[in-house]
Amino acid sequence: MPKAKVIHVFYSVIVFTVGIQILSMLRTALLAKQFGVSSEMDAFNLANLMMVAIVNIGGAAIPTVVIPFLTNISDERIPEARRVLNSYLVTILSVSAFFLLLVYLIGFISMEYFQWKVDKPFYYMTYLLTFIMGVGQLFRMYSWLQISNLEVEGKFIWIKVAGFVAALSNLLFLLIYSSQLTIYQIAISVAISFLIEAVLLACSNRKWAFNFSFSFRSEEYRRLIRLTLPSLFGSILYQVTILLPNLLGSYFGTGYISMMTYANQIVSIFQVLLVTNLLSMIYPNLSRNFQQSIQVGKTKFVQYLKLLVLLILPVVAGMLVLGQEVISLLFERGSFDSTSSVHVFQFLFFLMLSLPFIAFKELTFKIFYSLGDTVTPVVNSTLAIIFQVLFLLVGVLKMGVITLMISPLVVALFALFLAVIVLAKKMSFKYEFIVIAKETGKVALNAVIMACIVYIAKGMIVFSSEIINLGIYVIIGVITYGLLTTITDFKFVRKFLLGKGKME
Repeated sequence: MPKAKVIHVFYSVIVFTVGIQILSMLRTALLAKQFGVSSEMDAFNLANLMMVAIVNIGGAAIPTVVIPFLTNISDERIPEARRVLNSYLVTILSVSAFFLLLVYLIGFISMEYFQWKVDKPFYYMTYLLTFIMGVGQLFRMYSWLQISNLEVEGKFIWIKVAGFVAALSNLLFLLIYSSQLTIYQIAISVAISFLIEAVLLACSNRKWAFNFSFSFRSEEYRRLIRLTLPSLFGSILYQVTILLPNLLGSYFGTGYISMMTYANQIVSIFQVLLVTNLLSMIYPNLSRNFQQSIQVGKTKFVQYLKLLVLLILPVVAGMLVLGQEVISLLFERGSFDSTSSVHVFQFLFFLMLSLPFIAFKELTFKIFYSLGDTVTPVVNSTLAIIFQVLFLLVGVLKMGVITLMISPLVVALFALFLAVIVLAKKMSFKYEFIVIAKETGKVALNAVIMACIVYIAKGMIVFSSEIINLGIYVIIGVITYGLLTTITDFKFVRKFLLGKGKME
């Protein structure tokens, strides 16, 4: 893809992504105002996390397996490839539906046999919400396959348009009726928004539209399933690590699940905006680069990582300085007070620090997925997950709730260590590490200087309006970092802004 087109698409995707995240954050602010950090909000968030985790057991493998498959399909093979994808989709949906039914059965037994319906109303509320959220997540799974197809076709903008329309419809519904709705009706509205997104994506993806034509006996279908199995195992373990902190959070009392969710909501804005968007655009190209030659792929990997670091580190530094103001502006009203803001920032602090390491790990995994190796990422993920589970279980007993706060950073550092080892052993990375360290150090220094200047500005520039203060601090940070980056990396900035050359 020509670099000028990449830049145009990237800016368009950024605009829609910002829009989606703003709509999502407004929805969260509405819920925070009405429910705060109550048991109802805890039940809603826990049910959502459980259903995301269960459906992701099968769904997480879709993009990593499907995208390399689609990049190698010629026009003559499209009819057969469509049948293979239909078969694959039915299989993955069936696996996720099986796990959902299993959870519902276990929940039913717990409610009736152990009388949790009466004795533990929080768990009963969570159980009822899982039915609604589970259906919504099945719609999301179908959307993931459509998104994988559209990414290979280069239709990144339409993907975001569908997400924007779905998020907008949900927010408008809540703005009109939120004060009259129960937590169950709010969950239904979220599930319906996922359905809207799935329908819009399906309409835009007619080339790979689902139909009742299958190829379960083909070698390509069996190969996709074989590639999926290691990812399936790793996904099961990974979803456990997502659920475990929240289950432990409920152990410490009411509100901790919601505090972690609000912090994750803020981090997800930047993770989706920068990491997910960039990786979704990079992955098809990186896959082609590594299929062309290992050396070309390694060179491109370093370039892509530099771009990720250049965008992520200033955001992390800025949020460490301005996170408290952001939380206060977004959530501090109604049932959400200043004490809740302090607790949410404590979780946010360590989540933001872990973001660069997560980006490095995810980009590393893309190398092996591009080469058809799903085992290496699963082995690394499994080791990281085992480490996280042990750290959480031991840490909660020894250090208490602070374990939940620092675990994202501790685990991200451990995952970084594993990623460096596997790149050195399997991909012969040596010189590349020197380049990565040099470029990352330069960007980190610029980000730290920017954060210091913003922190000083906070003590000198204070107006009565929180939003004006925050806006001024952000502008100061952007200008400072922009100038520092232009001075220290002028050639890269100039080349990127002018759209010269190719990014293939």
